[in-house]
Amino acid sequence: MHTRGLFTVIVMLASAAVTSAAGCAASAQGAPDEARWALPGTPSPSGPVPVSASPVPSSPGPSSAAPSTRRTPSPTPSRPRAANGSWPPWCRLTDIRFATGFATGAGQLISGEVLMTNASGHPCGLGTYPVLRWRDAQGAAMPVTVTQVRGAVPPETPLVLQPGSTALASFSWYRYQSLNSTQTCPPFPVSLDVWLPPTVEDPHPEQGPAARVSWATGDTASICRGTVQLEWIARKP
Repeated sequence: MHTRGLFTVIVMLASAAVTSAAGCAASAQGAPDEARWALPGTPSPSGPVPVSASPVPSSPGPSSAAPSTRRTPSPTPSRPRAANGSWPPWCRLTDIRFATGFATGAGQLISGEVLMTNASGHPCGLGTYPVLRWRDAQGAAMPVTVTQVRGAVPPETPLVLQPGSTALASFSWYRYQSLNSTQTCPPFPVSLDVWLPPTVEDPHPEQGPAARVSWATGDTASICRGTVQLEWIARKP
């Protein structure tokens, strides 16, 4: 990560209940918002979407281009082994409490994090890169390309997350057109859909429900060049 300022953590609680999810997110510029489940390829729902809902393939129409992902080669995660030698399950969306944090410093390049806390009562495993999709105020997918890059430390493949422990995936993007400019540029997302990383058991998690959290506000919401660099998941220091 090039720049890392003081992070304002936007806590978005995603409930483990099968029929609803609720939470809050707060930033220096935004009021608390409700966390909710979202199905891919659909606008933001007016209420919680059950996690047990049948997966809906992601097929955005012409007016909501699907983002692409440029992948960095990384080991393919298999089922993770716990400290006692047994095999914990892969983390499910309902096992994880999601939050986002954004740097508060100045400059063209800005950084943020998706934080994933194990809110279940058992260890579970995470893969390498989460799947992200940005949406506008109407819930349509926005044309943002995610470039997968290497993190500062080698990845744990997979990462076994103990109950109450937190992992994070850091990302960065340009919010201004040029180095000495303060001119923002589209797209300007308002929310972010997060899926847990693909695994051999679920290679296409984006075809199922997502955890939807609020995106940044103000100038920080601007994603110039429509590209975000995403690092692999690491343990929160």
